[in-house]
Amino acid sequence: MGPEYQCTLDCRETAALHELAGRVAELPPGDPDRAGDALDEVPAALRRTLTALTRPDSTRPYCLVDVAAPEPLSTLPPTPTADRPAPGGHWSAGLLLLVAEILGDLVGYADENDGALIHEVAPEPGMEEYIQNVGSSSLGLHTENVHHPLRPDFVSLLCLRQDHEDVAALRLSSVREAVRHLPPGTLDVLREPLFHSLYPTSFGLDTQGRRPVSAPHAVLAGPRAAPTIRYNTHNTTGATERASDALAALRTALEQVARRIRLRPGQLAVLDNRVVVHGRTAFTPRYDGRDRWLRRCYAVRGLPGGLPALMPRPRVIPALPSLLSSLDAPAAEHGTTRRPRPEGSAR
Repeated sequence: MGPEYQCTLDCRETAALHELAGRVAELPPGDPDRAGDALDEVPAALRRTLTALTRPDSTRPYCLVDVAAPEPLSTLPPTPTADRPAPGGHWSAGLLLLVAEILGDLVGYADENDGALIHEVAPEPGMEEYIQNVGSSSLGLHTENVHHPLRPDFVSLLCLRQDHEDVAALRLSSVREAVRHLPPGTLDVLREPLFHSLYPTSFGLDTQGRRPVSAPHAVLAGPRAAPTIRYNTHNTTGATERASDALAALRTALEQVARRIRLRPGQLAVLDNRVVVHGRTAFTPRYDGRDRWLRRCYAVRGLPGGLPALMPRPRVIPALPSLLSSLDAPAAEHGTTRRPRPEGSAR
């Protein structure tokens, strides 16, 4: 990881950011639009770093930012579980909201975590092997919500607590590095709609029977010099033998260029979900209130114009059956409508 992917705030900036995040976290739940005026108060260094990720010519697939002073972390509540919910009004929720709004628009999904805008990434008893945020086993490299026509453009992960043994690591792999290790013929196959992706278990976890599968899709898209990726180690499969072979070659290339980062408490990772796939190494939870705890949010840069009228509540993307029946799927892949911004917005 090069230094160009890091942002360091000084003590004054960190203190100002925490005070601001605390104020934003106290806003009424589900009403992040009221945070608009606070965007201009975000330290300039952080705004510049996040904005750089959103530029079409960006060469940064992710960035890391140290955003917390020791004192707020020393007074953390216990790591949440289903029986011990995360506290409301915590500064970390305000921080993630601000970050998402600089990147684009904060969103949740109606069929994932009941539309929550902030997600807890923490182990649950009895769910150690689940391939999702409640597990603690190894999690393979993947695009977030690979099955969905309206995938997040950016995924933000804020580490509040590391695991007891300090072994859990975030794994990152950029498709723009991986493709250098693949022959042209393989890249051509990966650009054909010869692949399907199962819905992740976080979508409809309680659904009985077979897991749904996406429509056919390509794994690579965009300019050949700057491709984007739609891939999940666990859920994406090829429809033909040559598609399966190309997928296996891509997996090898992604592993070849993958990097490990042990996030420290107070460290924020912001990932371009179109360019970098991510995963997690395994760890052993103790369920003592001090297990590994990350908080996650999604941001999108554009949505289809008709989507707000379908949302069950503001910023929550409708459940997939409703979405797919109401919107043209190809249009949903390339939505560009943005919410109006107030004059003087940080964007």
